[in-house]
Amino acid sequence: MLLACEGGIFVNGKVVGPDNRPISDAHLGLDRPEEPSARTFESTSDKNGCFDVGGLDAPGVYTFTLHVTQPKFKDATVQVSTEGASDVVITLEPENSRLSSKAAFVKTAPCGR
Repeated sequence: MLLACEGGIFVNGKVVGPDNRPISDAHLGLDRPEEPSARTFESTSDKNGCFDVGGLDAPGVYTFTLHVTQPKFKDATVQVSTEGASDVVITLEPENSRLSSKAAFVKTAPCGR
């Protein structure tokens, strides 16, 4: 789920492989690359692939970039905004796959949060 409030961003979701099995220990980083002085938030997916990342930042409407990495898988990157609310499922493809890793915003919380 992507929750935004005046001065904050909170992204919740799940990291899975192409077989839809959870991927644990994926590293998640949330930043604003166009604003190097902005805060960066980090987290790790749990054994069920679930994650929460975010926190408080300067008031305003911003676009953040969510970076997801895990050894042996291709990285995923997705843009998220402080406007609106969404849940996200990140599908990581193996590093030897021809496909790219991807993110999908969904209407229901993938981890029941």
